[in-house]
Amino acid sequence: MKEIYKPTKALIVSVLLCFLFLIGGVVLLKYYYTTYIFPFKTIEIHKKGDIESEVYIESLVPLKTKIEYGTSEEFLIGTNVSDEYSTQQSLTVSGLLPDKTHYYKVLGWDKNGIRYESKIFNY
Repeated sequence: MKEIYKPTKALIVSVLLCFLFLIGGVVLLKYYYTTYIFPFKTIEIHKKGDIESEVYIESLVPLKTKIEYGTSEEFLIGTNVSDEYSTQQSLTVSGLLPDKTHYYKVLGWDKNGIRYESKIFNY
């Protein structure tokens, strides 16, 4: 008769610890990604007439921000950098051309000087 293998208590504990370590690593990686690689939580644009828009930015860490925008993805001009570090900011973009598609991206800097950049959006 063949003997049936019964896992030992040490094996079960080892497997559980490996599983918990893996879950902890995934949680830490998600936290690192959302906080340090892409800290922007919300980016919204609201048109204020034909030649002006307001960009609302919410971030996971306090940032100084600026908007780069233009009618082409390759040639973007920038607004001034915000004065204070904040997790919620609203920046105005002026001088837009009426009836044209505009492209924009958000740039941010944390208190350590690390620079973050959003993808390019259009509106």
